[in-house]
Amino acid sequence: MKPSLPNTAKTGAMTLIEVLVVISIIVVVLVLVVIPVNRPAKSRRVICMSNLSQVGLGFRMWSEDNDDKFPWQVPVMNGGTEELIPNGQAFNHFLVLSTPYSPNV
Repeated sequence: MKPSLPNTAKTGAMTLIEVLVVISIIVVVLVLVVIPVNRPAKSRRVICMSNLSQVGLGFRMWSEDNDDKFPWQVPVMNGGTEELIPNGQAFNHFLVLSTPYSPNV
């Protein structure tokens, strides 16, 4: 007759190796979930930097067409926004960049 093993294997408790495997799987799953969450923030940052670059380029091109003066340095009569500064609405400075301007009109 064979001697029987003790009932320790039937207690349902996990061994140390099983616990480590479960923890490592949880860590891998969390890493796979967290990394894609950060990517939209990075892409938004890149888009914002591109937009700022385009605005800066627009101001520079406008100033080159207007004797190296920015819109807030040119009178409204000449297509700028100099008289609109006191009203505190900054969109006027950007508005002149987006509309076609011809000094001959």
